[in-house]
Amino acid sequence: SKMRYDSRLGFLMVLGLFMVGNAFGQQGVSSASVSRVRSEADRPAALSGPPPAPGAIAVEEIVNYHRHRLPLPRLGQGVRMDVRWGNETSAPGQPSVLQIGLATGDVGGSSDLSPLNLGLVIDRSGSMSSANKMTLVKAALQSLASNLRPSDIVSIVAFDGAANVVLPAAALGNGNTYRRAVENIQPAGSTNIDAGLMLGYREVARNFRQGSTNRVILLTDGRANAGVTDARRIAASSAEFNEQGIDLSTIGVGQDLDNDLLRTLSKTGRGLYHFVADPNDIAKIFVNEVQSLLSPVARDVRVEITQDGSLCLDRLFGYSPRIEGNRVTLDLDDLNSAATQVILLEYAPESVGQVSVRLRYFDLALKREVEETQRVALRRG
Repeated sequence: SKMRYDSRLGFLMVLGLFMVGNAFGQQGVSSASVSRVRSEADRPAALSGPPPAPGAIAVEEIVNYHRHRLPLPRLGQGVRMDVRWGNETSAPGQPSVLQIGLATGDVGGSSDLSPLNLGLVIDRSGSMSSANKMTLVKAALQSLASNLRPSDIVSIVAFDGAANVVLPAAALGNGNTYRRAVENIQPAGSTNIDAGLMLGYREVARNFRQGSTNRVILLTDGRANAGVTDARRIAASSAEFNEQGIDLSTIGVGQDLDNDLLRTLSKTGRGLYHFVADPNDIAKIFVNEVQSLLSPVARDVRVEITQDGSLCLDRLFGYSPRIEGNRVTLDLDDLNSAATQVILLEYAPESVGQVSVRLRYFDLALKREVEETQRVALRRG
């Protein structure tokens, strides 16, 4: 049978899904789609205007924004998988929904975390002086220091039309040198994202260690308009460092962003993309993101869903699936601690049969690949 997948939901349906609950969801999950649709809803006449562009909204980010109530991993288990039908039997005339839930546990304490090698790449272009953005970014960076350990390696690169290292990569120590470097950042000039990002990668590469969390965080409020401006070239250069084991997360501030570039960079870099409509939210996003960076659990996460011939898979909500016959394969983002993820599939009415779900991932604590398969059957009602 032919299967379709929904890369978007209706705008009003999206609002209904997440315009409740806390302002910030779980750590370790991208908030970009949630924040962007919230910002559209808060703008005058947003509901009567056009919805966000397709590339701006990822359904899976909305579904997974809040922490789901799923069984937690057992002792020695990195990721717990839970597969179940929304209904035990196929109801006449009604579609059946399969839920695949993934959950990671909480980290016990900072002493158990991997060493951190963190590079902060901060946009200091002239537009960062508007809406008090730079002042708020500095406050966020200062609060970040209290969430890091003295032994963590930290570097800061600032960029406008050019880029320079304002804090060379070194152990944080008491944080005084770090704090002075932050205070000295002043906004002016154009936006050379490529120069800043590449310099940030090189600082992290200086102290790269297997077994450490080697990560760059890019924060920008604009589009590349100096240096290399072609998004494909920037993404290709970034991917070279990602392949060497340096990850990337991105934080976009305000409406004038290259949303596709920031999302692509974070996806390729095995990190998260946050969108911040209100500059006052920068501190919370920064702290939440860094906390999740300190505790990665699983890399190269893949889910394979295979249904027998009597089941008719109608659609999959979100993600970018690969479909081969009766098998659907999903390559997921890396999973950090205290995170949950839910995959929803809808099967056509009157469908019955068995689904096999195989989870594979590289467990960073066990330092080996882990595989698990669960099978669930849908009976005729």
